[in-house]
Amino acid sequence: RDASWFAAQGPPVLATDFSPSALAHLRGLRERTGETRVDVEMLILNELRRVLPLTASLSRDPHHLYARGLIGSLDEEARANLYRLARTVLRGGRSLFLELSAAVPGADLALPEPTGLTRRFDPDWLRDEIEAHGGVVEFVEIGPGTDMFDQPDPAVARMRVVWPHP
Repeated sequence: RDASWFAAQGPPVLATDFSPSALAHLRGLRERTGETRVDVEMLILNELRRVLPLTASLSRDPHHLYARGLIGSLDEEARANLYRLARTVLRGGRSLFLELSAAVPGADLALPEPTGLTRRFDPDWLRDEIEAHGGVVEFVEIGPGTDMFDQPDPAVARMRVVWPHP
């Protein structure tokens, strides 16, 4: 498609990733399609010095945040930094949309791909963690979906989270 089609689709998008190869792939895809609305940046959620400049930049304009398959790859510190970023950027009715491989009590589910780099989370446990960081989970749905490699996953949680004004 030409650049005019992308421009007509809405506001610009910022795509972030930790992996240099994923970033290179995104940049190559952007160049091959002529996409001009997508910026690509590295984000290391474990490093507050990387999170704070992005937080400052995004907080200038209203944004929604979308994280597909991210939560299962983050440790506690990185999740806290994600919530810190969301708490600042999403004030005023914006949302964090999460999509993650769900742990379902009593179900024997395989680990999501890539095995060893991501895991399943109990959505109720995650809700408690988010609420401890000031967020409000407004919507949760668990159903079939796909993993990071677009392979079928029988239990994917989709969550909408907001951070209300204090």
